[in-house]
Amino acid sequence: SSCGGSVGSAGSGASSSGSKGKRRSWKKPKDKPKRPLSAYNIFFKHERSRIVDGKTEEATAEETIRSIELILSTSRETRRHRKTHGRISFGDLARKIADKWKAINPDHKVLFERYAELDMRRYRREVQIWKDKKEAEALGGKAGSGQDGSGGSFSDS
Repeated sequence: SSCGGSVGSAGSGASSSGSKGKRRSWKKPKDKPKRPLSAYNIFFKHERSRIVDGKTEEATAEETIRSIELILSTSRETRRHRKTHGRISFGDLARKIADKWKAINPDHKVLFERYAELDMRRYRREVQIWKDKKEAEALGGKAGSGQDGSGGSFSDS
């Protein structure tokens, strides 16, 4: 009987190793809004662009605001692969930016936090719209799938 137990444990071991290949079954729906950027995320993108452009002096408030607004206006787009700039390795870049974040002037930090808060509000608003849309589709799901089906029948003709 102990022999039967060992066969059973081997069987359960085989099934668990089979499920390892799946990794992650949940995928974010394509139309779900992008998550908001934190103050640090915005700061990181801002500083990265300055370092890559070779700017060493401190950014003016106007320049920082323009940079942040550009970052937030493009943050919902899917980021394409970046070409290597060859100026600094990612590890060094991350360390340099992290050190700057730790030593940032509190007045300057407020700017990033304010824009992060605005992005959070944008996200909550978009998620609410998205959820309402999903609920409407779920309630009138038959009509929605009928429209999708018409695309299929079009390809038949």
